[in-house]
Amino acid sequence: MKTFDYELFDSVELKRINVNGKRLYLTESGDRYPSVTTVLSYFSRKGIAKWRERVGNKEANKISTQASGFGTSVHNIAEKYTLGILDPKEENPIALSSFRTIQPHLDDNVDKIYGVETRMYSDELKTAGTADLICRYDSKNTILDFKTSRKRKTHSQVKTYFMQCAAYAIMVKERYDVDIEQAVILMAVREDNNPIVFKEDIKPWIDMTRKFFELYNAGKFED
Repeated sequence: MKTFDYELFDSVELKRINVNGKRLYLTESGDRYPSVTTVLSYFSRKGIAKWRERVGNKEANKISTQASGFGTSVHNIAEKYTLGILDPKEENPIALSSFRTIQPHLDDNVDKIYGVETRMYSDELKTAGTADLICRYDSKNTILDFKTSRKRKTHSQVKTYFMQCAAYAIMVKERYDVDIEQAVILMAVREDNNPIVFKEDIKPWIDMTRKFFELYNAGKFED
């Protein structure tokens, strides 16, 4: 297990609640901000509805539950690993095996960690969320997000993941005055031992994400 260098940001306590199926965060000032993933789900709702109609609710619920459970397990392992407290003997071996496919990318590229499962919010975007990992990756300040997928995904299928990272980057700048340079998506694929790594300059995504949230908060999109 690699020993990382830690310079952890001061964390903020944000209570997380669910209202009408939406995840909300309560800030210190009493604002109730929707989670980044809740807002960005706008882009996938129609596609998910069509998929449910095609496979049926029973099968869709089964697949969704399995995917959610597997994703949570891999995320929990990644969190423990980056905090240096992972005990492999206590973990689900299938989830652990999937994590092992992305572990080398952490070991080879991450030197310094600023935050693990860091809850943040943005008054500018009026949203909040929990960033998987804020770190130095390839010597650049990075928002790193862990993802799991049953099948391989293409770049065109993960645009909202980059927007999610961009929203976290805006929060980091707003709350800690630190500039984030890039977004990295480490994706463990259940049906493939080869993980997918997406890495991009984050600035274009920040501009796009700012515009989207501006329009969303102005009520320009159907909720």
